[in-house]
Amino acid sequence: MPDVTGILATHFHTDHLGMASWLRRVSGAWVALGRAEKRYISDFEDPAVENDADHARMRTWGVPENRIHEAAMSVDGLMHLRHLADADLRVGSGDLVPGAGRLAVVETPGHICLQDDAREVFISGDHILPRISPNVSLEIRGDADPLGSCLESLDRLEADTHFEVLPAH
Repeated sequence: MPDVTGILATHFHTDHLGMASWLRRVSGAWVALGRAEKRYISDFEDPAVENDADHARMRTWGVPENRIHEAAMSVDGLMHLRHLADADLRVGSGDLVPGAGRLAVVETPGHICLQDDAREVFISGDHILPRISPNVSLEIRGDADPLGSCLESLDRLEADTHFEVLPAH
């Protein structure tokens, strides 16, 4: 593990950040997240209160009442998020990934993507996926229309159609 010097998670989801705490501990690597990825939903005193608040957010975003239980975090899910790694480093649009040379960060709502202009490669993480719908990050707060922001971001990225897109999953 000593060869691992950095861990860059595209967003605050367990499938992208789940092993980062362990890997940082055994390797000494730094963990980086996007500037907008703050620990909100997993920074709570009472998981039941946060669970109720998450249900309320779903309602403000227009999730039908009979589907909220599918989209909102459970108390167990909230408790799991508390064990995810905190970032040692924050990166934003235009920043170069430390130790990765020419990989530039591109911020999108709830995610960061990576772009290599010389190779015309765009690493989209979960922001652009070929067969499933991407999730807007659980940790972003203050966006009244997270789905609209995500769609606007996809429209902006569409201009770079000559780049090869490398998605997650």
